[in-house]
Amino acid sequence: QNTQVGVQVNMLEDKVTDDIYYYAPLAGFGTKKAAENFLNKLSRKGFFVVLKEHTGRTSGGNTRIWYQVVTDFYKDKSQLESIVNTLVKQENLKSVSIISC
Repeated sequence: QNTQVGVQVNMLEDKVTDDIYYYAPLAGFGTKKAAENFLNKLSRKGFFVVLKEHTGRTSGGNTRIWYQVVTDFYKDKSQLESIVNTLVKQENLKSVSIISC
């Protein structure tokens, strides 16, 4: 399942206001089963995560599907930072970045 959060932009007198949400890609996998296993492991621990499917091309031009486990969207960046720090320690994750959208 993919969680979608819309970003709303209101324009008033040349001022742009928008709601910013944050999420963190946690890990990528070559198989859906491995990604689902990781997702289920984190879900059982009480973390809100989703599975994203990506399609890319190899250097040889072949189509490749890969899977990414990401956090749910958060409005509070510091809350997400705390969750990411916990996950990095518990799951020995590397190079986890927080992305705004």
